[in-house]
Amino acid sequence: MVKFMLNFHSNPAQLQAAGLEMDRTTPITVPITVPITISITTQKSPQKSTQKILAIIRDKPTVSRGEIAELLEDLSENSVKYLIEGMKRDGIIQRIGPAKGGHWEIIGEENGERR
Repeated sequence: MVKFMLNFHSNPAQLQAAGLEMDRTTPITVPITVPITISITTQKSPQKSTQKILAIIRDKPTVSRGEIAELLEDLSENSVKYLIEGMKRDGIIQRIGPAKGGHWEIIGEENGERR
């Protein structure tokens, strides 16, 4: 729980109407307790994300980066692109054919971990 202190000045006529006697320069301090929800996210593991991408490629070799990002929901298309480039560089997957009409091939996994 977080506590805030608000300082403000009120019109003297309003203070008198409320039964308070203070001059114009006397601050009124009101404690306020506000519930705050904090969302904690953990850092994604590249190995887990790579495993998910490989599973999608196994199910549908013609899948696009955009489709992978949609299926995974927690990864952006740029994140998928970065992971795929790493898997290609590490010799885990390769693209056969053109961007449209081609397909992915899994060529080396080593338990799905990057080499």
